[in-house]
Amino acid sequence: TAEISYNSANGAYIALATLDDDTPPYIDSTLAAGAKQGYTFATTDIAANTFHCSAVPTTASVSGVRSFCTAEDGVIRVQAVGGAIASRAACVALNPVS
Repeated sequence: TAEISYNSANGAYIALATLDDDTPPYIDSTLAAGAKQGYTFATTDIAANTFHCSAVPTTASVSGVRSFCTAEDGVIRVQAVGGAIASRAACVALNPVS
């Protein structure tokens, strides 16, 4: 939601690491650093009207089993086997979290 809110206010998507630069920040500095609550977060495939953000367990089968992602539609999708979700196309092909 931070990416979508930032886009609404600024007309662009930006890297996760810079979403804490505004006042007030869109996310906290821990998440901007790329890790939180046992998951590694990354925003990729940033373009004029698209982005892809993924959350992958930092330690597979310990901090988490599944991986998650979202794109500009705001739908959270899940990859049951965990591991990297390499692209926006791979993300939107996954099933939404139910």
